[in-house]
Amino acid sequence: MLLKSLENTPIADIVNAFNQSFADYELPFQFTTESMLQKIQFEDIDLRYSVGAFDNYKLVGFIFFGIDGTTAWDGGTGVIPAYRGQRLTQRMLDYSFPILKAQGINHVLLEVLENNVGARNIYESAGFRITRKLHGYKGQVSIDKTHNYQIEVLTDPDFGMLSKLGGFKFAWQQMDKRIQNRANVITTICIRDNNEIVAYMHFDAKASRVHQFGTAESHRRKGMATALFQYLAQNCATPILVVNVEDVSEADKFIQTTGLAHLISQFEMAMSF
Repeated sequence: MLLKSLENTPIADIVNAFNQSFADYELPFQFTTESMLQKIQFEDIDLRYSVGAFDNYKLVGFIFFGIDGTTAWDGGTGVIPAYRGQRLTQRMLDYSFPILKAQGINHVLLEVLENNVGARNIYESAGFRITRKLHGYKGQVSIDKTHNYQIEVLTDPDFGMLSKLGGFKFAWQQMDKRIQNRANVITTICIRDNNEIVAYMHFDAKASRVHQFGTAESHRRKGMATALFQYLAQNCATPILVVNVEDVSEADKFIQTTGLAHLISQFEMAMSF
């Protein structure tokens, strides 16, 4: 078994290995070449530092790493079914860590499904520790409330300023840099009070997916988030998806009132070198 960078691996081989690896996943993922290239771009996946396991030139396992400053994020770990049970994930992690450290990376993040105990054990044995719990929700917004708020579509949002209204630290895929990467597919809406933005949402109308939302602490519990989600429901096809909402946050408590159903729970895990 040869372990090496994915930098020169044909994208078709990566797509094929990914789709085989996740075909039996709790939430099956299937990518096309186009959607895989988007994932790589949107999530800052760097194939130079991502690793593959090859058997006679066939890609049979992989770890994608997103890179942002001194932090790396596991953007997908998979092994095709015929090659499981050979400790490939552990071997790929062991191979990757010295390479990441040599590039000045000192912090690694990942998410693992709450009920995927086997994967969690592998990560814990590699030095990862659970930092928090995240939830995902999917369904139809069913809020029946009236409001008088004016919803404004922003054409040039200040991503850093807006994310401060969120009230919790966003997971990798929802961090400002990843939102900026998606700028051409993101719609940003907001509510102002005395010309100051006090509530906002970033969403992808085509995918019916919310990427960030938040309300200034001084303006919470006034129906602003409700108004934003009602706008979302009117402008997106269902089902609507919201992921990586921090457990016990005010955002999580609010989402539970929107009519969206709980989809998944996962643990964010981290380690430092």
